[in-house]
Amino acid sequence: MLINSTQKGGKSPFFCFYFAPRTIKKKTMKLYSDKEKKKRFKEPTPEEVANQFSLKGVTDPLEPQKFYAHYSANGWYVGRSKMKNWRAAVAGWILRMNDFKKPQKDDRFNPDSIKDRLSRW
Repeated sequence: MLINSTQKGGKSPFFCFYFAPRTIKKKTMKLYSDKEKKKRFKEPTPEEVANQFSLKGVTDPLEPQKFYAHYSANGWYVGRSKMKNWRAAVAGWILRMNDFKKPQKDDRFNPDSIKDRLSRW
């Protein structure tokens, strides 16, 4: 229903719209029912994780197990939010794999390096 605001004693000559609550409720209910329901996150199996790692070219058999153990222990959360795409998490894990490798310290037990260190004294 269209009401002229000057008819109700208003000072400005603009028009305002008034919708009955029932029509708004029906329209919003129709809008929400037409939307697709969001897909829920489904936890991958260890085999799916291992397959994804092999598709990305990772040959280390422990990396998929580490990934699966880490995220299953954390309830498949990334930070404070629930994981949405585990395949993207695998890609990020692979990118950061080299950051967590421990450096090799072979020179600690090498007799030549010990002699060099003692000769500096």
